Amino acid sequence: MSVSADHPFKTCFPAALYLPGDAFDASRFQLIGRRIAGLQFAQAMAASLRPAELLRVVCPEPDSRNPLVASLRPVVPAKAGIALSGEVSMGSLAGVDAIHYPDPSIAAAAEWRAANPGADLSITGIIHTLCTTAVVAMVRRCVTAPVAPWDALVCTSRAGRSVVESILAQHTEYLARRFSQASLSKAQWPSLPVIPLPAPVEPPIAPGLSRQERRAYARQRLGIAATSFVACSVGRLSFHSKAHPLALYRALAGVVEAHPDLLLLECGQYSSPQIAGAYRELQERFPQLRFQVIGGLEPATDEEKWLVYAAADVFVSPADSIQETFGLTLLEAMLAELPLVVSDWDGYRDLVQEGVTGFLVPTADVLVTTEQADSIQASYLAGTLSYNRMVALRSLGVVVDVDALGQALATLADDPSLARRMGQQGAQRLREHYAPPVIAGRYRQLWGELGERRRSASEEEWRGLMAWIPADARLFQGYGSQPFTAESVRASQQEPGDSLLSDNMNAGLFDQLCLGRASTVCAHLRASGELSLAVLLSLGYPEERGRQILATLVKLGVADVSWPS
Repeated sequence: MSVSADHPFKTCFPAALYLPGDAFDASRFQLIGRRIAGLQFAQAMAASLRPAELLRVVCPEPDSRNPLVASLRPVVPAKAGIALSGEVSMGSLAGVDAIHYPDPSIAAAAEWRAANPGADLSITGIIHTLCTTAVVAMVRRCVTAPVAPWDALVCTSRAGRSVVESILAQHTEYLARRFSQASLSKAQWPSLPVIPLPAPVEPPIAPGLSRQERRAYARQRLGIAATSFVACSVGRLSFHSKAHPLALYRALAGVVEAHPDLLLLECGQYSSPQIAGAYRELQERFPQLRFQVIGGLEPATDEEKWLVYAAADVFVSPADSIQETFGLTLLEAMLAELPLVVSDWDGYRDLVQEGVTGFLVPTADVLVTTEQADSIQASYLAGTLSYNRMVALRSLGVVVDVDALGQALATLADDPSLARRMGQQGAQRLREHYAPPVIAGRYRQLWGELGERRRSASEEEWRGLMAWIPADARLFQGYGSQPFTAESVRASQQEPGDSLLSDNMNAGLFDQLCLGRASTVCAHLRASGELSLAVLLSLGYPEERGRQILATLVKLGVADVSWPS
C-alpha cells in the first residue's frame, strides 16, 4: 500500500472514506443521529491514524469540505494527514485497499468498480435506518449487482443484520422463482459483520469533576434540586419516529407517589409546533408529574445535552419505532455514567447488560404475528401513505410493558447505590467495547480480512463480476454496416490536414480521447506520415482506445485508410 516516492506519507489508511455532506454535516442538514454517527465515525478513523499514514476522504459537495476538514484536523495525530478530493476516481483512491460508504449503497459502488478494471479494492458500507423503500432497494440490489464476498455491509447491531439477511434472502428466493430455479447460491452476498458505532469522543460536562460533583454542578446550572430523582430522555422528541411517550409517562406516574420530587428531563427537538403541542397536551394529562424540556423547537446545544446527562440519575428510552436500529444516545448516557432503562428493542439489547448496566423493558410487536405484507406496507409502497405516517402506525403496534418500565425506574429511585454501580459498569463497558480506538481497530481488521479474501479470489470470480457490464461493444455492434479494423492510418494529403484538430469543435474531445496527450499523437503522425495501432500501444494506450484514436483521425479527415472491399 505504498504511496508515490514524492508523497510525504509512507502508507495510506486501509480505506478511503466517502463522506457527502448529508452523512455528517449538521450545520447544513438537519441534526439527526445518522449525521452525528457519521461525523463521529470519521473522527474515530482520523484519530486512529498512525505516524506517516494518510487518510483519503472524498467529499463531493464543495460547501461541506471546509466543515469536514475543520472537524477532522483537531483529532489527526502528529505526522499523519488527510487528503481531500471531490470525486471517486482512481486518483482519489490511490494506495487504499477499500472505500467505505456511510450508507448501504455498496451496489452502486460495485458497479463503478466493475466499469473500472484497475479498481482492485473492497467496498464497504454501513446500515442505519432500514425501513425506507430507498434503503431496502439499496440492500436488495446487492443480490444482482457485482457485489462480492470481499465487500461488506457493516451492521451496527444483531437486529440490523437480521433485517439485512431477510432482505437479501427474500430477494434471492424471488429471483429463483422468477427464473424457475430450485434455488440460487448466496455465495456472492457481501459479508455482514456486526460492528457497533463508536462512542462519542467529546467528554461529559466538567470532565475534571467526579460523577457526583458533575451532578451537583449540572443541577445548579439547570435549577434542579439536589434531592430530586431525575430521569432523562435524550434524542428526537418524536412520538412517531422515536418513542411514543405515553408508556414512560404512565410508568413515571406509578413512581411519583413514593418519589414526589421526581423530574423528567426531555432533551431534544420537536420537528414542528404541532408536535410540540401534542406533547404538551399529553403532559397535561399527568398533572402529578414534573417535566422540563431542554431544546424544544430549537435543537439543544451540546453543552445543554451534556448538562442533562450530568444532572440525571437514570437514562430512559422506551423506543418503539422501526426507524431505530442502534441507539447512539445510549452510548452517550454510558459515557455520562448513567444506568440505562430502555425497551428491549432492536439494537438496544446489544448495548445493555440486563441487571448490570441497566434494565431491558419487554416489548410486544404485532408485526411478529405475520410474514406477509400488510395493508400499512402496501399503502406505503403505493405512495398513498407517507413515511412518517407509516412509521407512526407501526409504532402503535408495539406495546411497551409499562409495569416493567415503572418497576425498573422505581428500583433505581429506591437504590441510588445500585444506580451508581450500573452507571460505572456501563462506562467501563463503553471503554472496552465502544471507544473510538476499539471500533477503528475492528474496521482495520475487517478491511484487512476483506483484502486477503479479495487477493485470493480466482480469475473466474473476477470475470463473473465484470460480466455485469452491458458492454457497448456488444450492445451496438449491429448499428454500423462493418467494423473499423484498420491497423494503421496515413496522414491525409488534403487540406486543412491536422489543423482540424485545433478547431473548437474537435480539440477538446480529441484531447480527452487521447487522455490529454493529443499533441504526442499528432507528432507521431506528422513525423512518419502514418500512425499504427502498434505505436499507440507502445505509448501506453489500451487497444480499444488506440482503435478509437485511429478511427477519429479518419473521421475528421486528418488521416486516410483503405477500406476493406
